[in-house]
Amino acid sequence: MKKKNSDIFQQALGEATHKPTENWEKELDKAKQVKTRRLSKKELVRMIEELNDNFDTKTLMRTNRRNLELLKALLANKG
Repeated sequence: MKKKNSDIFQQALGEATHKPTENWEKELDKAKQVKTRRLSKKELVRMIEELNDNFDTKTLMRTNRRNLELLKALLANKG
């Protein structure tokens, strides 16, 4: 009888900690799209090098707000 109560507890715990929304399929598709759109830092630097050969890529490899804003602006202007 103790094992049965344990199984019920595990099932209840699972339901309490994982409650999918009604739109779970859309959320999953959106997450997959976001995952595929993210580029690595090296890929971003490569794209910027293609845009302008005068960039100092060593400073671009540092992650700071100014550089990230610069990357965003440059990539937005590319498209």
